[in-house]
Amino acid sequence: MKTYRMWACVGVMLVCAGLMRAALAADEAIVPWSEAKQHVGKTCTVEGPVAGAVYLEHIKGKPTFLNVGKDHPDPSRFVIVIWGDDRAKFGESPEKNYVGKTVRVTGKVVLHKDIPQIEIKSPDMLKVVEPN
Repeated sequence: MKTYRMWACVGVMLVCAGLMRAALAADEAIVPWSEAKQHVGKTCTVEGPVAGAVYLEHIKGKPTFLNVGKDHPDPSRFVIVIWGDDRAKFGESPEKNYVGKTVRVTGKVVLHKDIPQIEIKSPDMLKVVEPN
């Protein structure tokens, strides 16, 4: 009987440790926008407030830029790029709809002119969340 109790306790401890580890991993998976530059080349989820945005319909590729954390031209900002071919997937006027909201974007972080960014192709890569 004592052996059974001991193994039951060990089992409960292992389950609890696994749950704690999963919770910590979930928190570590979210990168604050201000730390995105430290994750260049990695696929991760970046979170932050959309401080400003612009749709450049007269430029090649017709990009929409969502500036996270700080607005353009602040060099410390993080940028989410939606190219013109994918823009319609995000509803009407994503440059207006996301400003002032906290978002999480998942994708590969790359540098463009020393500014970290993630290019997104579908709305499932971008989620509006409550600020932490």
